[in-house]
Amino acid sequence: MLTSALKQPLAEYLSEKIWRPMGAEAHATWLLDKAGYEAGYCCINAVLRDYARFGMLLANYGALDGKQIIPAEWVKAATTPQADHLKVGAATPNNGYGYQTWITHRTEPRFAALGLHGQAIYVDPVRKLVVVHTAVWAEGDDRAERGAQFRFLEEVLKVL
Repeated sequence: MLTSALKQPLAEYLSEKIWRPMGAEAHATWLLDKAGYEAGYCCINAVLRDYARFGMLLANYGALDGKQIIPAEWVKAATTPQADHLKVGAATPNNGYGYQTWITHRTEPRFAALGLHGQAIYVDPVRKLVVVHTAVWAEGDDRAERGAQFRFLEEVLKVL
């Protein structure tokens, strides 16, 4: 278990290594499982501006305000498919997959962190653009809604 290796709860580690260094304005919360451990694959709740700060941190490959918070090479690896079956069009018809990130374009370094009920942080590092969507879909990860979300973002990018 990761908490054993870290010798502290995941939330404390995230706060110490990323949340406070990036200048978050509010505490985040993390969903706990039945045993009282953070759900390591999802479920961090934050205010909109802190989601955007995190997106900008990723758009700048781990750097914010001149300070490298996350190693740039790790962010690049996390947002790049590491095998053919993870490339855009192979992982899903429209997306590729990184480390908990969905790659949203075949040739440009665009990606998203997606929540189960439609929440999303879209990141375009080239344009330094972050779009945070705080949707709440009634049905978990609704593929039709998610497709509409991706099409909307692509249309926004066309006019920039």
